[in-house]
Amino acid sequence: MANNKQRPTMGRTVLYTLSETDAIRINEARERSLVDGSRILHGNIARAGDTFPATVIRASDCENPPCNIQVLLDGNDVHWATSVHEAGEGEYGKPGTWSWPPRHDEPAAKQEAKPKGEPKGGTLALASQP
Repeated sequence: MANNKQRPTMGRTVLYTLSETDAIRINEARERSLVDGSRILHGNIARAGDTFPATVIRASDCENPPCNIQVLLDGNDVHWATSVHEAGEGEYGKPGTWSWPPRHDEPAAKQEAKPKGEPKGGTLALASQP
């Protein structure tokens, strides 16, 4: 039987859930990033269980390849996670693993019809000025 499971490839976006070790390393790196009294790396506190988008940098060609990924954090920095595996069935959000983003497909028939002449993005309401 052919395996139709999607495999990670370079440049694909996945979701990565931080482990306790990841969170500690990120927060410590931010604390140590002082240059001339200014913090170079900053962002919201990273916590184990936080999930962020990540880009696949390298993936092995095997059944469940470990990936090297760059995690886009809630700050001005990234986290390099190496040799991480996809979360197993029912393990979405397991710390230290990556998952495919959920799909949000919506049939065209279910999209709200806009009245003729109204911009696609909706109307712009301007606040009155005193």
